Amino acid sequence: MDAASSETVRAFVSEFRGLRTSDKQRKVVEEADLSRDRLRDLVRDGAFKMDAIERLLKAMCTESKIVKAAKLGLIGKEALTKRLIEIDGVHENVEYSTVPIEGAEPLLGEMAVGVLTPVEEDDEDFHGNRKIRSGINFAPAIKGRIPFPTLLELLQERGREIDSQDPLSIVVHMASPHLQFTDRGKSMLSGGDDDD
Repeated sequence: MDAASSETVRAFVSEFRGLRTSDKQRKVVEEADLSRDRLRDLVRDGAFKMDAIERLLKAMCTESKIVKAAKLGLIGKEALTKRLIEIDGVHENVEYSTVPIEGAEPLLGEMAVGVLTPVEEDDEDFHGNRKIRSGINFAPAIKGRIPFPTLLELLQERGREIDSQDPLSIVVHMASPHLQFTDRGKSMLSGGDDDD
């Protein structure tokens, strides 16, 4: 039997941000009816006791706070600017902006835009004279796919007057703990044109 399985449920709860005070830990394990349990007690005959785990998750969610969008993290202006210059040879005056969205499903978006020399039409990232790259939760999206359903429309709504023939290199990154994908390959977020 390993040390992790003999750990108490309360000690496990204490490892989570927002649940580190004794009062919160006590409330969580009491609400889940697991005050005296150890992690090994959440398994019976090789199977997880899902009812107990669901009670624990619900109690942890009740006692914790919603994560602020800013805590989700950014790649940052410096890193994105450097990559646009290295990969596409854009001019050094890269525009960068962030958009935090608070709520039950926080989201932190960031975008960097730089001017480039026109690209070849056979490039998979080619969209008119634009070159668009994207990432989700610090991982690049599948090459040639834009996983954000309405990204191009959003760019227009932002008043950027971005035309498909504008020679721009655009990088969009989004961080969120709650993402729904439309496919197993995680190439398109829910809400896109590919939804059926």
